[in-house]
Amino acid sequence: MRDVTEARESELQLRRSREHLAHAQRVAGIGSFERDLRTGRVEWSDETYRIYGLSREGGPLDVAGIEAMTLPEDRERF
Repeated sequence: MRDVTEARESELQLRRSREHLAHAQRVAGIGSFERDLRTGRVEWSDETYRIYGLSREGGPLDVAGIEAMTLPEDRERF
């Protein structure tokens, strides 16, 4: 019973931490992403999707997709 209680408490703390991060990103107007260098898998925060004007259903853009959305005069710097 103790292990289950500890696991539930850990899950609750993790959920609260994620909610806090999402709220902070909304307030600040910044997003975040993670990229697994081994698999190439990319995960975006909700705020990153909002910034790019995309939905989660389409999944995160790869580098080529982001470059395509970048203004031509900014692409070299990108």
